[in-house]
Amino acid sequence: LSENADILIYGCNFAQGESGERAADTLAQLTGADIAASDDLTGATDLGGDAELEVHKGVVEAATLFTQDDFNRFNTSLNLAPVATDTDATAVNLRSGNSQIAEVGPAGISVKRDRLTQVGIGQVRSVIS
Repeated sequence: LSENADILIYGCNFAQGESGERAADTLAQLTGADIAASDDLTGATDLGGDAELEVHKGVVEAATLFTQDDFNRFNTSLNLAPVATDTDATAVNLRSGNSQIAEVGPAGISVKRDRLTQVGIGQVRSVIS
């Protein structure tokens, strides 16, 4: 990354709380980039979301990728469906019976467990539907 790099993280609640702040700090330290991240639901106003990236690490100069109107127009959020993780919440447990790993929006893109293919140690590829 260049020394002027910015990373924008729209994922819901990424920078929420003490652990989220630490994650944003760690990412900034590891990459040398300035970070902007969401600490709440990212999405349409009617769903309780917003398009604001509330947490900043460094001086973020990049233009936003999505506006509130974008989320409102599609009435969607980037909320994830509940998933089971290992004991320290660093890996998704795909044997837990969860058929759906994630979903974007009320009728949006979903990642299903049976559509994942292992491509390497700790790496999977998903067919998105």
